[in-house]
Amino acid sequence: MAGATAKSVREAPRVSARTRRVRAVEVLAVSRDPLYNPLRMAALRVVAPVSAVAAMSIALGGPAADASTGTPIKVVRGSQLTTGSWQPLAAASSPRKKTAASVRGFRAAPAALAFTITATVPQRVKVFWSVSCDGQAYNEMFTLQGSFKFQVPFSAYPPILANATKCVVFVRATPTRAGKAHAVVFGY
Repeated sequence: MAGATAKSVREAPRVSARTRRVRAVEVLAVSRDPLYNPLRMAALRVVAPVSAVAAMSIALGGPAADASTGTPIKVVRGSQLTTGSWQPLAAASSPRKKTAASVRGFRAAPAALAFTITATVPQRVKVFWSVSCDGQAYNEMFTLQGSFKFQVPFSAYPPILANATKCVVFVRATPTRAGKAHAVVFGY
């Protein structure tokens, strides 16, 4: 019986160390993906980043619409927010010159969300934003994201799900030249 066990072990296919490392990396990548949740995958709606046409509309100071859904993000010059009882949710600054400032803000049952971007040196800042909202219905989830460049200071008002129970907004602002970026997320 010991001979049979040794024979079956010898016949087992050999897996190289490189193959084991590649498989471990694949498993790690899937397990670290924040959107990988089999229970929510059916209800998840991910929209592509803002198109080039929408980015040109932002540069002119008007609302930009995502080409696939027509959902606008309103971007206005200046760091003054529109009327409303805005409360700061989170703030961040670049740790060093020419590095990104990343901020994540959470609000339960928001009516609106906004963020302002400023910099130590007047310049264009690259912004990536993402809003993820949970709705009142079971497994209702709304995720919208985009990116653009705009001259600081400016404020932006991303769309949210109507009657959302909670929303998380993430903003990453990267200066295009020397200087530090500052990002503040607001909600009401």
